[in-house]
Amino acid sequence: MRRRVFTLSGLVLVSVAGVGCAFKGASREDAALEGVLEAWTRSFNDHDAKALSKLYSEDADAVFGHEDILHGRTAVEKHWADFFSRNPQVKTEQVAVRRRHLTPTVVVEDGMWEESGHTDKEALARPNKDLWVAILVKNNGKWLITCDRGFSPIPKPTE
Repeated sequence: MRRRVFTLSGLVLVSVAGVGCAFKGASREDAALEGVLEAWTRSFNDHDAKALSKLYSEDADAVFGHEDILHGRTAVEKHWADFFSRNPQVKTEQVAVRRRHLTPTVVVEDGMWEESGHTDKEALARPNKDLWVAILVKNNGKWLITCDRGFSPIPKPTE
């Protein structure tokens, strides 16, 4: 009986330790993912298209607003360089509202963004506050955006 109690106590301790390690791992990964979001916001606000594009994988795809799908890091960099040249005062705030860990190396992130300082007619015509969803993949210890979609939800019809 004493041996069973000791074995059961040992299993409980190992289980609790394992859960604690898993939470520490998730916490560490969430901190790294928050770092990517902070780097994205800082690069955007600094109008640094090159730094911004380096947060994306080489084969990333992205849709910003009602544009075509951008394929690859180079297309993402060109998009932002063009956007910043047309909107030299633009700034953003980004907030991740949810992260879903699909695997230890794949995360889906939902968030909200808000921009100000547009000067370009096209940018002025679109919403300055919307939602985004991104898929990030951890490769060689680094989180990179592989899929990025900014979108405006369709309003519910009023009755």
